[in-house]
Amino acid sequence: MHDHLPRLRHRLTDGQVVEHTELLRKVEYLRCFKASSNGTEEVLRAAQTDVDQSCLSFCISLLDHTLYGDIYESVKVGFFAVTAIDVTKEILREAHVYGPLLSGFVKIAQMLVIQRAVVGVEKGEATYPAELIDEMRERFLVYSSRSPFSWASRLRAYAKKVRDSTTSLGYILWNDGGTAVSYKQISQLTMVRLREFVCAQVHKSQSQFEELLLVHPQQRRDDLGIEFWMHRVADAVRLMVWCFWLNRLNRLVMVGLVSPILPKWLVWF
Repeated sequence: MHDHLPRLRHRLTDGQVVEHTELLRKVEYLRCFKASSNGTEEVLRAAQTDVDQSCLSFCISLLDHTLYGDIYESVKVGFFAVTAIDVTKEILREAHVYGPLLSGFVKIAQMLVIQRAVVGVEKGEATYPAELIDEMRERFLVYSSRSPFSWASRLRAYAKKVRDSTTSLGYILWNDGGTAVSYKQISQLTMVRLREFVCAQVHKSQSQFEELLLVHPQQRRDDLGIEFWMHRVADAVRLMVWCFWLNRLNRLVMVGLVSPILPKWLVWF
């Protein structure tokens, strides 16, 4: 049964091995100390603080992992590779689900660095926390570095692009044959019905344009009260690219005086 288990590809660096060994040693000491019930409460708190600081140093060492060759040798990258698997659906997670996980890692990594800088000042490693923050940031918190933080930041940016350019799941669904589409409450909209819908919208917009702009010789539209600025007609004749809608003043006049659907079509001019 164990022969079918996947082989883990992560490899700890020398610094990570040292921090991990030190963490286990302090955890074992704290466990034995609690089991013996000897010592004062102050000594117990000091032992617990040592474990917390050692755990913090180990987490920082996991961030400080230069990615060369197989990136999955990093514990962080390997962890996110496993996290990307949706166990329930047995597929990879969607970008809108996986992106927030990466964002959480980025924020936690930044907070760990700040906490490590504060602890370093308390230990006398630096005068100001900013000194240690700058040193760690340049080593493994910049976007262009070969670090798990940079890898996660780039992947998060890509996931955001995919999320922003993808229709939310459950709004637009195509059938297996690609001949019908469902959108929210509109179900099974075939291509024929879709063309009819678009055609109806075009005719409706044309009718609104005609009602607004076309005036019969015997008809007066004094009640409309719209004045257009056509001072660039000469340029339109010469360049053949200008229309009255390009004038900002005309846009201000028309928007709000017609049906809400009309400005949506006018933006294509």
